[in-house]
Amino acid sequence: MQFFGILALSILAACQPEDAQQTLDATQPLHDEICQSQGGQMVTGAFGQWVCQVPAADAGAACTSSNDCVGHCLADGQVCTPMVPYFGCYETYENGQIAYLCVD
Repeated sequence: MQFFGILALSILAACQPEDAQQTLDATQPLHDEICQSQGGQMVTGAFGQWVCQVPAADAGAACTSSNDCVGHCLADGQVCTPMVPYFGCYETYENGQIAYLCVD
């Protein structure tokens, strides 16, 4: 069974472009332009992938859970996150409960 897992990973690895960074860099200006047109900026997210981070429409609004926000409800001040997606480790407020969340 382990053999099939290794085989599947080998096949998937062979499908990746030879120079993934070069491919990413080639498309970066287009993504950056689109992102900036939405008031955002390109940032490095999980696994080194580029992500457009934009100001949240409800940034700083009072909240009681993340259902009240475009992003997350921060425990500190019970306000919505300023950006979407919002990276880092922070406490969220969910219906009277505080949860610790890390997003990268």
